[in-house]
Amino acid sequence: MKFKSRITELLGIDYPILQGGMRWAARAELAAAVGEAGGMGFISAHTQATPQALGVEIDRARALSKRPFGVNMTLLAANTGLDYAGYAATIIERGIPAVETAGGNPAEFIEQFKRAGIKVLHKCTTVRHALKAEQLGADAVCMDGFECAGHPGEDDIPALVRYFVEKHSRRMNRQVETIPAETLDLLVRYPWPGNIRELENLIERAVIVSPGPVLRVPHSELKPPTETGGDSLTLSAAERDHILKALEATNWVLAGPRGAAVRLGMKRTTLQSRMRKLGLFKGQRRK
Repeated sequence: MKFKSRITELLGIDYPILQGGMRWAARAELAAAVGEAGGMGFISAHTQATPQALGVEIDRARALSKRPFGVNMTLLAANTGLDYAGYAATIIERGIPAVETAGGNPAEFIEQFKRAGIKVLHKCTTVRHALKAEQLGADAVCMDGFECAGHPGEDDIPALVRYFVEKHSRRMNRQVETIPAETLDLLVRYPWPGNIRELENLIERAVIVSPGPVLRVPHSELKPPTETGGDSLTLSAAERDHILKALEATNWVLAGPRGAAVRLGMKRTTLQSRMRKLGLFKGQRRK
């Protein structure tokens, strides 16, 4: 029995079930399988290194299923070195029926997609962002608690910071009660490439080194990944540097509650796989 709703009619699917663009997981096989089941799957654009690779992935999905599927474009500041304009051009050239945008302001791309007859769904975490997406012309919004695998949004940071300060102060029997406005502003604006775990780890370290009731966060750790003093890093170079930083901080311990895998928010086996792919071995240091 098929469902009839505004979403099923908008996207031409049987059931109002959408599979979001999960990085590394949302590939052709998953999107095609969801389509075959009557929902709509979205391929993750930034899982693919280049727009050309995205085109190949789209072709693979079409070889697996004749059902409609979409492409997710996650517009995070931490995703340095990605050719978003190229991804958008590939999406339009391949005649993709729907795009899921997330992680940032989609204004630059909504108009392009709408002119090409593509339906745009924007994934967001707050009502104000949903209303803004509607104003920009999005056809629908997907409301999440924490989108993009735990990456905290601007509205989530202050409450999370206060929670983590209270949690670790209580655990360490400390009396850290004040968070300077300048510090909170920096924490809000930082893109958090390591998601919520990175935020908690930073707050935990700050509680340890704070000598009194005022939280002391080393501002040098809150420089955006793109502040390299020269050309922007490629995505792989930024990922390599980020993983190396975690490995150095944990003395190259991968597993366990204090290991690099936990800091990076991934499984130990996933971290080992990324290390092999990036050519990382024990003893290396960041440049």
